[in-house]
Amino acid sequence: MANNYKNTERAFKAFGDRVVKTARGILNAKGVNTNGNLYDSIGYHLKVYPSGSMELDFVMEGYGRIVDEGARGRDSSAKAPRSPFKYGNKMPPVSVIEKWIKDKGIKARDKSTGKFIKRKQGAYAIAKGIQLYGKEPTYFFRDAFNEAYKGLSKNIIKAYARDAEKFLAFVSKEI
Repeated sequence: MANNYKNTERAFKAFGDRVVKTARGILNAKGVNTNGNLYDSIGYHLKVYPSGSMELDFVMEGYGRIVDEGARGRDSSAKAPRSPFKYGNKMPPVSVIEKWIKDKGIKARDKSTGKFIKRKQGAYAIAKGIQLYGKEPTYFFRDAFNEAYKGLSKNIIKAYARDAEKFLAFVSKEI
């Protein structure tokens, strides 16, 4: 009997699918899905070992954790006080923020004159603000994971019980 844990494997796949679908929905609902890169990168890998043990890993773009958990600023932690990420002397990449401004169609203005400023100037100002004051968390992944996790143990127990029942039936035929 090659894989005696098909029901358990299906339960973990359903859990992974639910987390991914919900996380993507939250990204869209919070207006964070600008160009779709983070959205498209959210996924999981389920590895089933010959012993029957399973390993489930969630994946996404590297910056996804900062979007999820936020980041504390160099001068203030108020926006994300519990985040493991903190900006020091280095700002977020201005080029990435410049692209985000372009994708969002944002036109920045000079506060004192009210005149439009160049995209690069606006991107620099935003990057500097993030460096100093941090970035608020969205919890798109954390909330999706926690929501799906609520029903996981019940589903896994049922699936494992079905797999164990099949295995015992198979073994008893062999005896």
